[in-house]
Amino acid sequence: MTILDLRSINLPDPSEHCRWASVLLRPVAGSPETLVIGVVAMNNKKAYFAKANALHRLDCLYSHAAVGTKLIVDICFSEIDEFIDHNELNFDIRHLSSGHIQIGEWRDGRGVSVEEVARRWLSGLSSLYDENQDELTLTAPIQEPVNRTASRRLKLRSDVLSAVARKKMSLADFFSEPIRRSQQHRREEGKISIDFSGSRLLANIEDAGGAQPWRTVATIKERLWDLKIARDSASPNGRREFEMLICSENPLVAPERKNSLLSELTRQADQVNLRLREFDSTEALALHIVKLEAA
Repeated sequence: MTILDLRSINLPDPSEHCRWASVLLRPVAGSPETLVIGVVAMNNKKAYFAKANALHRLDCLYSHAAVGTKLIVDICFSEIDEFIDHNELNFDIRHLSSGHIQIGEWRDGRGVSVEEVARRWLSGLSSLYDENQDELTLTAPIQEPVNRTASRRLKLRSDVLSAVARKKMSLADFFSEPIRRSQQHRREEGKISIDFSGSRLLANIEDAGGAQPWRTVATIKERLWDLKIARDSASPNGRREFEMLICSENPLVAPERKNSLLSELTRQADQVNLRLREFDSTEALALHIVKLEAA
């Protein structure tokens, strides 16, 4: 029988060395107030980003203003995830869209894994992290949609808002409050509804790829009328464009039916002398908004 001396066996080191840094949010410009919203940990093998998952607590601090703050955090999370996915690990605040975000001092760490180091430090540093909660909730929960069309419309507007904010954060404030709060549009009697009200563009945004074309035509006709009222009441010397922006990304109808729908919508827009623009993706629609506002 051979007796093994465990001391002679080279067991793997159960802990890993890494560097870690906190991701900081300064929600109020010019204020020293700082919140920890994440921790990045990395070594020469991998990187991991632990995110604050209790952002609903921001509602208690900032009330309605928390919507914009959560949007900043959402975009920050996406950007850091993208850096890590592309192995761009030497990023700093110059690579992030928002001036409200900072990367803290890099420190040495050690743990079972880089994931464990990041989560442990985030748990100890952040009041916006709940170690007993897995899912991350960035925006207000969406109510059960009345139908699939309503759900598509809500998702489209939210996606356009996020895409515009990634390109130019300041434009997010020009979206209507229901869009910024991820809420279904509820029309109030006697009031018009405008989705985007910028300095150069006033627009409504609708989905043209839903499964109920007749409902789409009726909805867009109503929203064109809102734009007409807004245009007719605006200063004649203004420089704003008034446009109906529609997106047909991932259509649920056949191409020939979609083309027929677009022809009818164009006819409706011509009747009120408004421009209707169609885009095949939310990114293209968002880029149009950003370019027009920069003109």
